[in-house]
Amino acid sequence: MRERLGRYKLLCKIASGGVAHVFLVRDEGKLLALKVLHPNMMTDEDVLKMFISEAKIASNLRHQNIVTIGGFGEVDAIHCLTMEYVFGVNLADLLRDGSQASKPVTVGCLLSIIAATCDALDYAHNLAGDDGTPMRIVHRDVTPHNVLVGYNGVAKLADFGIAKAVNRGWETTAGIVKGKFCYMSPEQALGRKIDARSDIFSLGIILWEALTGRELFTGASPIQIFDAIREAPILPPSRITPGLSP
Repeated sequence: MRERLGRYKLLCKIASGGVAHVFLVRDEGKLLALKVLHPNMMTDEDVLKMFISEAKIASNLRHQNIVTIGGFGEVDAIHCLTMEYVFGVNLADLLRDGSQASKPVTVGCLLSIIAATCDALDYAHNLAGDDGTPMRIVHRDVTPHNVLVGYNGVAKLADFGIAKAVNRGWETTAGIVKGKFCYMSPEQALGRKIDARSDIFSLGIILWEALTGRELFTGASPIQIFDAIREAPILPPSRITPGLSP
């Protein structure tokens, strides 16, 4: 791993995805997260457009429960964006580690995390542009990995990389399915046009799984998962978790 990227000192890699790596960096004594587009993706116009759209959308979002974007552009001919570094864990790891240690996260803590994520989504869904026109942002990738929980107890929603603002030229084309299959709404799974309700459905899946310790929609293939999303019955968590209040 290189030691620097422009003025940023690269400390360690903290996440990696299909189109970008995320590094912990130091900039003038301050810790930040730096999202760096894979070099082999820079010639892919769709990926580049999506990467820039994340920066454009997220740079408009200023909320205590949303990861703040510091800036974006090219450094040493590499597309990257800086983000607030959340000193903590993502919700997926928090739930997994609690289960493995036989010390599950309390219902009260879970509800607090979900409520904070609801606040973040409500803010993003109702954000208006400078001219007062609603941007109608849809996150489209509300999953446990994108809910970050700081060691200070504050939950923050991250990664608006496939978010869609319907009145922007860089919106995601209707009919293209993106995101993680098992957290999609039926409409998103079918590639249909979606709105804010799709994000709320996804967050509902997260809450259900957090309260039950089970996966809600499963299958051996994406098609089977899509069928489950459309057709599988959803039992109340209180029917599955002993002692859980309805």
